Order: sequence, then C-alpha cells, then structure tokens
Amino acid sequence: MSPVWTQEYANEYGLVYAKGRYADYVLTMGIVGVQLFMNSYALIIFLETPSERRQGRALYLVSGWLIFTFYTIKACTDMARMFQLLLEASNGIEFLEIYSVSLWMDCLSALSLCFVFVVGDGLLLYRCYLLLAGSWLWLLSLPVLMYLSTIGLNIISAVLYIRDSETLADTQTKVGISLEILTFATNFLITTILCYRMLSAHRDLARMIPLAGKRLAVYQIAIRILVESALPLTISGIIYTAVTYIPTVSARHVSLYDGDPKALVVAYHGAAVVYFSLQALAPQIIIFRVTTGRSWTKTDKSSNEALSQSLAFAHDQQPEESNADVSGIKSDDEIAEGGRSDAKANSNVRFNE
Repeated sequence: MSPVWTQEYANEYGLVYAKGRYADYVLTMGIVGVQLFMNSYALIIFLETPSERRQGRALYLVSGWLIFTFYTIKACTDMARMFQLLLEASNGIEFLEIYSVSLWMDCLSALSLCFVFVVGDGLLLYRCYLLLAGSWLWLLSLPVLMYLSTIGLNIISAVLYIRDSETLADTQTKVGISLEILTFATNFLITTILCYRMLSAHRDLARMIPLAGKRLAVYQIAIRILVESALPLTISGIIYTAVTYIPTVSARHVSLYDGDPKALVVAYHGAAVVYFSLQALAPQIIIFRVTTGRSWTKTDKSSNEALSQSLAFAHDQQPEESNADVSGIKSDDEIAEGGRSDAKANSNVRFNE
C-alpha cells in the first residue's frame, strides 16, 4: 500500500534521496582513486618493459587513462552539483525541487559517462574484430548496431537534459531506461561473442594438436579474465534496470508506487553506484592485466606469487622461472646470459657471496 504523501513524508523522502545521492557520489570518488592506482601501476610496468615487448600494449594503456579521465570528470561534476544542492536546500522538499531542474553539469556528467562507454565497449569491439577476422566477421554486425544505438541514445539524453521541459519528462524517463537496458545488453553480447570465439578456437586447436594442452591454457585464462570482469557488470546491470523499471511499470510517478518509496530510492542508489562503477572498472580490469602482462588466474603460480614476491638479491634465475615469468620483463638476451652464467657455475667455478 502506497503511503500518504503529506508534507512531512515528502520532506523525509527528500532527505533520504539526498543522503543516498551523496553516498553514491562519495563512493564514486573512491572508484576514481582505484582507477588512478590501476593506471599508474600499469604505466610504471609499461615503462619498465623493454621496447620490443611493449608492442600492442600502448593502445590499452591510453584507453585506460581515457576511461579514468572521463570517469573523473563525471565524478567531480556530480560532486560539485551535490555541493551546490546541499548549499541551496534547507530541507528535503527544497532539495527535490532544486534537483529536478537540470543544469549544464548534468549534461556534462551524462556525456562523460557516455565517453566511458564509448572507450570501454569500443575496446571490446576491437578485440572482437581481431578474433573474428575472416569468415566470422559477420557476427560483429549486431554488436556494432547496438553500440552505435547506445551512443545515439546518450546524445538524445544529453539534449533532453539541456532542453529540460516538463512535457519531455516522460520521454526523458523512457530514453533513460532504454539507454540502461541497451548498455548492459551490448556489454553482455560483446563479452559472450568473445568467450564463444575463444572457446571454439581452443576446442579446435585441442582437437588438432592433442599434445599441446598446456600451451593452449592461455585461451582458458583469457576467458576467465573476461568472465571475471563482465559477469559482475551484467548482474549489476540487470539489478539496476529492474530497480529503475519497477516504479515506471507500476506507476507513472514514485508517489503512486505501491511499496515503500524510501526503500526503493535506497535500493536505486545502491544499484546505481555498483553498476556505474563496474561500467568503468570492468574494462579497466582487462586493460590492467593486458598492460601489466599478468593475471590473477594462473596455471602454475598463484596470483600472490605473480603480483607480489619476497625481497631477493640478484641471483641467477632458473630456466623454469624464466619460462613461467608471465610479466615478460626480461629480454631473450638476458635469459641467454643467465643460461651462460649457469653453465659457468656448473663447471666448478664458485664465487663467495
């Protein structure tokens, strides 16, 4: 049963909405810090990597910094907007009235989030193109159409923010819901195509070369990375769309919602911060692993051994360790040097440390 919207209840609802929105923006600033660490660490690893092993990683590094830049612009714009709202409003009702008026900051925030999607999903489409080159290229037709449609809906949403008319409120709501559904559907479809293509390639190669099982483990690792980064985004996208879609179907306005509107707005902000954070973090996870040349999912070593090792002095590295070094920091010449020094050490020539 829907509550009675007295002035007191409307004031309480506005205060709950303000608290939820403020918590959303604070957590968003924390996600900015996480992305800054990931991109800075990836840049350090990239600069320490020999030039001959940097090939193919620069594009991912630039994409990561672009996602970080656009997401930071969105986070800072939203926080500035919230500061202005809290400064002008003295109660919950005034907060809702001021928040309902769209400003240029709302348009900038929407466009920044659009560019996050453009870079992140554009990078996934590029990976699809590399995997599907040849007779499989026709599979890209639907993802490309959905990708372009999402960009178009983002532009329409930004235009509606600028025009900001009461007569366009229903249109703006419908465009926003369509945009969210199409966004997570595009992410899900592109990730599914990537996983399917790599699974089929792994199956075909394993059937043709039965003895190369261990060498084909790279396909399984790549699929795990994609699933680990895309599955949380897909689940959160479904939850966010459901929470956003429920009041629109059951009632044209939140005041006509049959349940508890305050609980609904808390659920909405919780789902929103998780979904939009993962929209930036999901491609960042893939970019981070590609640019560093490392993965949490290992075949021979744990992630702790791959990303964090104990302090050791410069000893000769065993050949097994050289082959298992997924970071690719050492060059072939350095590995050869290690092999020659091992041969000298085996010829009874010892040095005191």
